[in-house]
Amino acid sequence: MTARYTPPPRDIGGLEIAAALLMVCGGVAIIASRVLDDGTASMVLFIASIVLLLVGLLCAQRAKELERERQEPTDRDGDQPNHP
Repeated sequence: MTARYTPPPRDIGGLEIAAALLMVCGGVAIIASRVLDDGTASMVLFIASIVLLLVGLLCAQRAKELERERQEPTDRDGDQPNHP
């Protein structure tokens, strides 16, 4: 029988804030790309906005994973403990 392992608490608040800011910046970049009339600058801003939105979503997903990991204890091998 292995001992239960509870991961140390991690501050996920900063990760959630970063995710929100990245998504807001992505939204602003989309709006800016629509406002600009220059084709190249508009395209670059639009692509940058998509990248910002995707990175923001990845940060939000990682924050959810860390929160779930904090709530579900695992054994030292990383497996879920057997509950009778």
